[in-house]
Amino acid sequence: MRPLVMSLGRGLSESDVRQELVALDIHVQAVMQLHSGRRDQDPSKDRHLTPHFIVSVAPRPDVFKVSSITELCGLRVSVESYLPRKGSLEYKRC
Repeated sequence: MRPLVMSLGRGLSESDVRQELVALDIHVQAVMQLHSGRRDQDPSKDRHLTPHFIVSVAPRPDVFKVSSITELCGLRVSVESYLPRKGSLEYKRC
């Protein structure tokens, strides 16, 4: 299961989110913070971090605990199922 935890804040690190989830007794395999799709007209610049994190959860009977989380790291969050973008990643301005 790969839920998307939204609205956590850009200042949090992946390890902070992982520690909070482990403290809630959720068996986390990986945490990844998403980057924005826009590079502000300069392809050499890094993309900005977003306040959204993808969490890979170990397949266990209590895996659906993640869906019921409403607060994490002192912030109100929402949790959705992560659906990756369909199709090829193309340059949109053509």
